[in-house]
Amino acid sequence: MKKVNSNFWLLTIVLLLVVAIVGLRILWELQPQKKVNLLVIDKTVLNQEVQEHKSLFWVLKNEKIVPNSLSMYEPKTDYKGFFPDGKGNYKINDLESYSNASLKAYASRLDAVYYADMYGVYTGEWTEFYEKSMSKDSLNLYLERTSLIYGGMSSKDLFLLKAMKSLNKLIVVEFNAIASPASDGVRQDFEKTFGVKWTGWIGRFYQTLDTNKNKELPIWLKKRYLEQNNGVWPFHKAGIAFINKGDRVVIVEHGTHLISSTPKIVTNTIYKDRYELPSSIRYSYWFDVVESTSANDVISNYILDVNEKGRHVLDSNHIPSFFPAVIKSQGENAKFYYLAGDFSDIPVSMTGAKYYRINRPLGLLRRGNLEQRKGFMWRFYTPLIRNIFNYGLEN
Repeated sequence: MKKVNSNFWLLTIVLLLVVAIVGLRILWELQPQKKVNLLVIDKTVLNQEVQEHKSLFWVLKNEKIVPNSLSMYEPKTDYKGFFPDGKGNYKINDLESYSNASLKAYASRLDAVYYADMYGVYTGEWTEFYEKSMSKDSLNLYLERTSLIYGGMSSKDLFLLKAMKSLNKLIVVEFNAIASPASDGVRQDFEKTFGVKWTGWIGRFYQTLDTNKNKELPIWLKKRYLEQNNGVWPFHKAGIAFINKGDRVVIVEHGTHLISSTPKIVTNTIYKDRYELPSSIRYSYWFDVVESTSANDVISNYILDVNEKGRHVLDSNHIPSFFPAVIKSQGENAKFYYLAGDFSDIPVSMTGAKYYRINRPLGLLRRGNLEQRKGFMWRFYTPLIRNIFNYGLEN
């Protein structure tokens, strides 16, 4: 009898799950399409997985934001920037050939722009990915500092943003847009135009700072730290590495400097419900340390949970423990957003995009997966981008 009952409940649960999944698919099909003329720029596409902006396109598909009634936005083709062919060759399709008059006309046709990743592609990672089988010496080159193939916000990229702003169009800009390799002139012009100032620091959380265990820890980062600290690398636990524009490296480690190892993003109460964001969520990837002027509002902030020793290290290097994570221009229907993290770089499959609000149940299942950042994708990035488009495209 017990076996029969257990089989009955198991079958019931399976049927309920099937009904729920089918229901979410039907609900997605019933949603109206939202036609949006959107430009995405990504200059950091190493391969055809397009991981650096795929999560954005997942949200676009989930929200049925489309270029026209016959197609969806495709992550491999519907952007400007760097296009690898998967065989070690590439092409560039960007704004550099546009005249200023053409950029103004382009802005008038667009509804929104999203600058996903302006950092670029470097020879080390390119060689590592496409040529490592040819030479043993090429191994781990992607962890070294090497020359730039292509990248950085250009004056043309900035001109388009300024044209979009003058037309009160939606602008979303992500992490590292005005950091290296952008020129000082472009950065300063952006800061003046949009009221976001880069402090000169970027950072990243690492699950372990033990270089024998963590093969993703950049070789150049450790080299710079050793040069600046008498050849001593005492770190083995989780922690955060900071690098400034002068190549200074600062490390804060769990236990030694940090009470909680992972940066937290805390959302201001007045924006929590409006953007459907959690009060607090851990964030485990790259971020930049920026400041905002009074021309903007701050939706969410980073908090670094430092102890007294950690506070001293940060203060000595003029690194705050509390700084903006998501910035928007003032007003309910804000037209400018700056995301101070590499938010859209998440390894996500497009498979589940055609299920209505599937991020909500997925968010419950992915709370603890820091390295894959899937919990962040479902609980923070997806509702944030959905509502940025919802509010930013209102007149």
